[in-house]
Amino acid sequence: MACKDIKNNPNVRSGTDVQDTLVRTDEGGVQIVSPHGPGRGSHYITVPCIDGDTVPTVVERAMSALRGTGATIVTMDIMGLPMNDGLSLVEGIAGSIEWPLTWIAEPDAPMAGGIQIWAESDATVTPILLGKHIVGSLVDTSEAAICRLGGLDGRIPTRTPVEQTEAVLNQMEDGLHAVGMGFGDTIRTWYYNCDIVSWYGDFNLTRDQFFTEHRVYEGLLPASTGIGACNVSGSSIVGGLLAVKPKIDTVSMAAIPSPLQCSATEYGSSFSRAAELDFPSCREIFISGTASIESEGATIHDHDIDGQILVTLEVIEALLLARGMKWTNVTRAIAYVKHAEDIPRFEYYRNKLGLDSLPILTMVAEVCRDDLLFEVELDAIAVTT
Repeated sequence: MACKDIKNNPNVRSGTDVQDTLVRTDEGGVQIVSPHGPGRGSHYITVPCIDGDTVPTVVERAMSALRGTGATIVTMDIMGLPMNDGLSLVEGIAGSIEWPLTWIAEPDAPMAGGIQIWAESDATVTPILLGKHIVGSLVDTSEAAICRLGGLDGRIPTRTPVEQTEAVLNQMEDGLHAVGMGFGDTIRTWYYNCDIVSWYGDFNLTRDQFFTEHRVYEGLLPASTGIGACNVSGSSIVGGLLAVKPKIDTVSMAAIPSPLQCSATEYGSSFSRAAELDFPSCREIFISGTASIESEGATIHDHDIDGQILVTLEVIEALLLARGMKWTNVTRAIAYVKHAEDIPRFEYYRNKLGLDSLPILTMVAEVCRDDLLFEVELDAIAVTT
């Protein structure tokens, strides 16, 4: 494979209409990317864990960065940090939690990962409730209503993984209905499955059935991440999604194929490689969890961390370039590494390839195939001129 292969791809979009960089702040181990458009002052905050950190110090650093923006939290994801202190620790530092909170970590995993926050300083942000539980946020702008759900779990851990998956999917639909949307408005999903390899086939069949019943295949198939990691609730699965309901005709959504990989549906997994959201002022791309899989769907460099890192980054770069973007357009990213001892290998390639300033968290998690050791998801924004 080579990135040059995208030159003759019909999905390639010229990058001449976008800015190469966004407003960025990188201080004290905190990265903030702040693209702005009509009615929106967005802030994507990434707070990676650094040597000597504890969970409280990471949370305090994240909240300090948030206060500096003056923005309202849309969603908070705590990724890879030990769960010993639980939600009471976050409440003690952040106060009352009025946003969807997703806390993902493998038991006994080392201190790694960090916190990511999406916040808005201009648009109206309203909590979404199911019963007494805050399950999401509604961002209301002049161009679209944007729904972000998170922290959805099977509620009753004694249920089977399949039953918990059904519960999460139904909560997603209920959360969307609460703000006048349906699954057809969804552009991006996340599924964090505990012990994913043992039941990934059952998960896919359950999602397929839900998508068929809700006619998802007739519209946009969302971009997605399905990764193996446990959670604070003790559930088999935790889920989240991003959905958009345009208010004007010039806002649109579309699935984006990968120049270097086949469709995931060809090997039984129902998600798009990427999805794009077009506003008059910017274009946003959501790249699904991406691993070392070749164009026909087979694993490349099985059990070879170095080879898998390089292939994964090449595939992602090709997707960015195909949409007229670069690594400098990335607003947030997460790298999932199966073995903690391989984290330094990724850091080595980040530095070698000039990606050391990428707003990314790196955490220990299980990828959906036994022979896969590494996966990356990311979002990027191109602000139009």
